[in-house]
Amino acid sequence: MNIKCNDNLDVRDLNTLFANVDERKIKANKMMKRATDIKHVLYTFSFQPVVHLASDRIRGILETNGFVHAKSETKISIRLGKNTPIFCNFMEDGKLGSLNFSDVKWSMITVIPIESKNTLQPTHIRFRLQSYREVKRKDVGRIQRLRSLVRNGKILRTTPDGYGVADFINTNSITYSREKIIETYYALHSNDKFRGVHFKVEIAKVSELKLNPDKNKLVRLNCNPRVEVILSPAIPPLESSNDDISAYARCILAKALKLADEFQHLSGVY
Repeated sequence: MNIKCNDNLDVRDLNTLFANVDERKIKANKMMKRATDIKHVLYTFSFQPVVHLASDRIRGILETNGFVHAKSETKISIRLGKNTPIFCNFMEDGKLGSLNFSDVKWSMITVIPIESKNTLQPTHIRFRLQSYREVKRKDVGRIQRLRSLVRNGKILRTTPDGYGVADFINTNSITYSREKIIETYYALHSNDKFRGVHFKVEIAKVSELKLNPDKNKLVRLNCNPRVEVILSPAIPPLESSNDDISAYARCILAKALKLADEFQHLSGVY
């Protein structure tokens, strides 16, 4: 659904938009058939939080805005299966760190600025409210069909162009893989309505990995990884009032738009 910038939209109006989404899709499809020069935004589409800036410039923006570097780590994620896929998250030493089952998505809103002529598309922002289903390494052994991922210890080995995969892994079940080099920043905003709530920002250099089944290897597809930025605010206290939660949501939106504006300014995208 397309919501205009600065619209005052309360929960009742939002529920109405959700309730008649099918009707509006039919209407949009009819309009598309009648017009050939109108651009339409799909209701659901793949989204990568890419920022067209070098990571050192992003660090400078975050530090200027009060964010402090907390840690750096490398994660290799492999998706196994098609019908009921799971994400296996491996650490830099090649051992399994955790498993992720498909997230339960409660709400997803994408903010898309109006496109200007003769310029690159400005920054898009996606807000997601979801339940993150993660199983830590120590608990994976309780799942019988997945115990081998823990018992066999080191599953990945580092190679110059990617990672080797242990022989016991059925490479035919690998449907997707990627490498993320992540820098995590935190900021404690004492002037916010919810004092003590941390905002986490991750800067990730992401490289897609391609399976070479003949050699049981995952090879990097690109020499220049894309840079992604993810802002993860904490959930407010359950006892918060509706007004407080609304204020908190506006606070998150303001911070996301502020960072996006600074990213655009440095990358020259207007």
